[in-house]
Amino acid sequence: MSKTVELFGGAITADYPNTFIDVSDLRQVPDHQEVYIDANGLTSIIVDILERQPSEMCSDDEEVAINHLKDITNDHDLMHTKIWTAGAAQFSKIPNTSPVLSLFATEPVPSLQNSRHQKYTSILLVLLRLEEKQTDIVITVNVPHEPGSWESGTIDPENGRLGSLLEAASAYQEKILASFEIKDWNLFVN
Repeated sequence: MSKTVELFGGAITADYPNTFIDVSDLRQVPDHQEVYIDANGLTSIIVDILERQPSEMCSDDEEVAINHLKDITNDHDLMHTKIWTAGAAQFSKIPNTSPVLSLFATEPVPSLQNSRHQKYTSILLVLLRLEEKQTDIVITVNVPHEPGSWESGTIDPENGRLGSLLEAASAYQEKILASFEIKDWNLFVN
């Protein structure tokens, strides 16, 4: 079951699972960010509205997505973060003129040999680049994996085994891609 949430005062809407609650009801959240967390778990969905990274700083939009990931993980050399997949994505309700990229990473890199006792976070990142608004919108679904919360052998991203927590998060991300809509473009300052 899902519900439509109003982000940034209703300027953006998206469908989130019913169990997700607005973190700003619990603590202060920066104005450029919306944070929701699963009341029944540790998974969170974060939407950041950021100044668009200049094209001359990066060779392509995928590099921009990776730079945003580096900022999120605070791992600027990607020494402890593994990017498993990266590629184009699409929002159903946003014009196709804006580049959209998606990537899946883990931080730190899980050891699959003794994975059941390891702590790491899976990150599903979507980057929407709004050139005309000089804005990058970064949406992350963050999935902490605590020791003992999953069975050894059920997770092997290299071979497509994501485990139940990440499979659920992937479904959340797909629902967001299908429902994310900008209702008020005046939210963005040129």
